[in-house]
Order: sequence, then C-alpha cells, then structure tokens
Amino acid sequence: MEHQYISAYVKHNQFDSEQNQTIQNNKPFTTDKLHYNKEQDYCICPMEQHMENKGTYSKITSTGFIQTVTKYQAKNCSICPLNGT
Repeated sequence: MEHQYISAYVKHNQFDSEQNQTIQNNKPFTTDKLHYNKEQDYCICPMEQHMENKGTYSKITSTGFIQTVTKYQAKNCSICPLNGT
C-alpha cells in the first residue's frame, strides 16, 4: 500500500454505531449525551437530572479484557419517561 501511496485506516469498535443514527437515537444515555462534571464527579442526564456516582466495579468483557465501570444514577430514575430505554 505504501508503494502505491494508499493510506490505511482501521476503524475503531464504535465506528458503526456512531455512523448509524438509529442506534444513536435509541440510546439516550450514552456517554457522549451526558454532561460530566469532573471536579464533583457527577453527570447530568438527557432529562437534566443530577446523576450521582454509585460506585465502581470491574467486569470481564466477552473478549477477555478487564473493564472498569462507574455507575451513575439520578434520584428520580423510577419516574423518568426514558427509563428502560
């Protein structure tokens, strides 16, 4: 490829999801749709609710990687119209 001056690209694991608006619109709580306050460690959800840090845990993905996940939750999630999406 170098000899023919062709640039090689490798797409990242979220490329297809980012390109597909249907997938993006059906997931209102993806990290790109949340405002994160780093100094006070909280998020603001799409319904403008304050989401507190509920803790961090580790899990192993299907490909064997260890992933650290931090859970954030608002106080009013049970009455939210987006709950369950």
